[in-house]
Amino acid sequence: MSETKVKIKSKQFVYETRLKWTRARDGLLTFGDKSLIEVSTPPKFKGQPGVWTPETLLVASVHTCVMTTFLYYAEKKRFEFSKETLKNESKSQN
Repeated sequence: MSETKVKIKSKQFVYETRLKWTRARDGLLTFGDKSLIEVSTPPKFKGQPGVWTPETLLVASVHTCVMTTFLYYAEKKRFEFSKETLKNESKSQN
């Protein structure tokens, strides 16, 4: 029995972000030429209310991945859909 080898060409993607500490538990996050994102620890850890936190950025990243994956397959399979708003709620527990 002969063995078949599959050669996969891999791609490398590099994502470089910069985080500048501004004060207390706050900072400014940048990625290339994108808009600045003000970040902080959650208010329950003495952070600023209404500012992106590591937790919200993580959940937003996963949610965005789900959306773009859905859109990729919807386009590939020619699905038609009318609603483009997705809602996500994540909970953490100690």
